[in-house]
Amino acid sequence: MLRHAGRFSVGNFIGFIMAMIGKGIITSLCVVLTYFTVGKMSPQVAQPWIPAIIIGILAWLVASLFLSIYEFGTLAILHCFILNEDLGGKVNTPASLVDFLDATKQHEVKKVEARKKKNGAKKENQVEPLTGGASAGNKM
Repeated sequence: MLRHAGRFSVGNFIGFIMAMIGKGIITSLCVVLTYFTVGKMSPQVAQPWIPAIIIGILAWLVASLFLSIYEFGTLAILHCFILNEDLGGKVNTPASLVDFLDATKQHEVKKVEARKKKNGAKKENQVEPLTGGASAGNKM
């Protein structure tokens, strides 16, 4: 898990954002529907926003419970994907995902090679300092 901390962080963040969007949509839809339903069906209710707020709180709680299952599911899928990727990704992987993993692995290899070339070019261009070794003693 430590090797892939960035991937897990991004996955958790995206899951959190999606859950918050879902909770907001569910809650706002319930509040709006409650407000208009109470206003139309019960004209004797002077302030329909009070039941709407109560329904909004309950809707937020129910949406939180349901969407937490979604968050756990996405995290479990991410764990399985990364474990499968680390183990080679050939045994229990669908054919469409094998192609994706191969392309990702090739991309990673190219990045590492480019980084090595870049670091190698820097080392070639660097000037070595005089350390006072045998070559420095010969000059004196």
